[in-house]
Amino acid sequence: MKQNPTDKTADFIKRAAAKMPPLVKELERLYPDAVCSLTYETPFQLLVSTQLSAQCTDARVNMVTPALFARFPDAQAFAAADIEELEELIRSTGFYHNKAKNLKRCAQDICDKFGGVLPDTMEGLLSLAGVGRKTANLVLGDAFHKPSYVIDTHAIRVVPVQTKYPQGSEKQLINAITGRVVP
Repeated sequence: MKQNPTDKTADFIKRAAAKMPPLVKELERLYPDAVCSLTYETPFQLLVSTQLSAQCTDARVNMVTPALFARFPDAQAFAAADIEELEELIRSTGFYHNKAKNLKRCAQDICDKFGGVLPDTMEGLLSLAGVGRKTANLVLGDAFHKPSYVIDTHAIRVVPVQTKYPQGSEKQLINAITGRVVP
């Protein structure tokens, strides 16, 4: 009898889960001081830097953000920003038209929905323009020191998880790593 893809996924997850605790311990041993390579002073700045890092190196983002944050230090300033000026400041990160538009809309969302304060929940972060699960997990973990797992398409590609939605793969991987079900 042929096994369906869902059964194969379940079998893989069970096998992977058994290997995860030693793997996580080894990674912690090898990289005890692992930190985010983006430079930031506030949770909002990390959010902006993470959005800028799409299809761009962290080194390039770190070259751009000092002038960007000097000119636009918070969500209120980004929300009021002239889009052309914002585009010019982030031009070297690539895709600057879309990034500027998303950063401005994201800042407007923060101001309109959260009184100018960046939310510290997955649900709140995901409600912001241009913010997906990877960005939300990074901000939650690094800026707000909440348990989170930043899993991107590179990790998902190498794991044979059969699912219709990418976040399903992310959730299955987190379940394998932690042994807990992610909503």
